[in-house]
Amino acid sequence: MITGKSEPIAVAIVEDESESRKSFEEILNRAAQLIAAVKDVIGGGAPMTSNIARKVVGTFKKPVAPSAKPADDLTPKETQVLEYLAQGYLYKEIADVLKTSHGTVCTHIEHIYEKLHVRSRSQAIMKYAAH
Repeated sequence: MITGKSEPIAVAIVEDESESRKSFEEILNRAAQLIAAVKDVIGGGAPMTSNIARKVVGTFKKPVAPSAKPADDLTPKETQVLEYLAQGYLYKEIADVLKTSHGTVCTHIEHIYEKLHVRSRSQAIMKYAAH
């Protein structure tokens, strides 16, 4: 398997026959590694060493700490907006009650949808109610 080192393969001209043989054997060994790696990739394998592969697989095995509940990530103002939504208030009415602009309410609602991983008012209310 290729070790990740990118050393050029070159033929060295040496006077000693044993040194020539060692250099030639090293070239053949690296060529065999390259051919094996190419065959592995063609066969669907990953072009990485087994050590790297173990590290990659290990990252997938690490347990993810469960976040509390999505609704717990909401700010107090977002929670307040969501409560008004659940009571059937319109965005304009929420803005009036909170003494803020319609645009600000829309921004709060966008953040609520993102944090709760929902796409609609009814989904947000249902998810919050299950909290």
